[in-house]
Amino acid sequence: MKPTLQVLVDPPYPVYVGAGLLEQLPQLTKARNVAIVSEQQVAALHLAKVRDAFSAMGREVIEIIVPAGEASKSTTEWSNGLRTLAQYAFRRDDCIIALGGGVVGDLAGFIAASYARGIDLIQAPTSVLAMADAAVGGKTGINLPEGKNLVGAFWQPKAVVMDVSTLSTLPPNLFDHGLVEMFKHGLLARPDLLDALLDPNLGPLSSTERLIDVVTASVAVKARVVAQDEHETGEARAMLNLGHTVAHALEAITNHDLTHGEAVAWGLLYAAHLSHLNPKPGSQEGGHVDWRPWVRRLIARIQPSVPPALSWEDVLVYLERDKKNRRDSRRWVLANAPGDPWLASDVPEQMEQTAWAAFREEVDHLPPQGPRHATLGSDEESV
Repeated sequence: MKPTLQVLVDPPYPVYVGAGLLEQLPQLTKARNVAIVSEQQVAALHLAKVRDAFSAMGREVIEIIVPAGEASKSTTEWSNGLRTLAQYAFRRDDCIIALGGGVVGDLAGFIAASYARGIDLIQAPTSVLAMADAAVGGKTGINLPEGKNLVGAFWQPKAVVMDVSTLSTLPPNLFDHGLVEMFKHGLLARPDLLDALLDPNLGPLSSTERLIDVVTASVAVKARVVAQDEHETGEARAMLNLGHTVAHALEAITNHDLTHGEAVAWGLLYAAHLSHLNPKPGSQEGGHVDWRPWVRRLIARIQPSVPPALSWEDVLVYLERDKKNRRDSRRWVLANAPGDPWLASDVPEQMEQTAWAAFREEVDHLPPQGPRHATLGSDEESV
């Protein structure tokens, strides 16, 4: 297989985007033993072709199947995965394949990072959201009752294989929710991508060429940011959290009744309001662009379930746990315009509250919509 692009960390690793790639996974590892981590519905659709491809080459394959949904990013499933590898005497030169959405990718990645102090990982995302975001960059982890992704490690995969043919199994609403992370990448660095993502004709049954184009464009943004700031020690990688500060609070408050894509869409709307109130210091006249209309179009496009009526105090306790915070200061990823993000510190709380009031006013006056959930507990998996 020829890589579509490289993630230029040390060492670099390839990303493959195309159709019919799952059967070619054995080309990417020499491991004798392979563990495929997946969730129930994805496994029913795609696991056999991966297992059979490895078995045909005489490789030993074990399967670690977890329930669908965010609840699987738990200490219990992490421990179960580690013990399964130990029971099959996995070694450091063996390999884990994460076959599924972002939940599977995060969990399998943390298992790979933890077992024997680290074994090889190949990410094989099967959802738009995982392709756009979770599969690239090496962030792995699990949740605690106190918050999302509070336990984890940076563990880069050896390769990422994005088989866009798996997207045809996604319900349209889950496909749409996954577009939110791509839309975020457009706001960060590819404004020309926004109109393509807002096209209502873009869906899980779109042509292979069109799906490859939008996935590749989005992944290229993520890959460039990761190469600049692999372990999020500077500001570059923090930019990927545009919209996520409020999104993670909404997910926690609703116990993930709002899917990640829905929560990020609302988080982007709040970030747009705060960006409107708090322009980038030193920005030239005309450089500040009100990008709220773009997010309104996104919300009209994906029709996310409406968040509950929450006060600023309701969300504040979750905002104070945000990983971007430094000492007593909340840090916000804002955008002066599409393509011009910046990291804001020391935003006056009164301004935060004013933005929240404007956000709530807008949400409360939207026409009724949702819920549009599929039967899964998360928008990060194929069904």
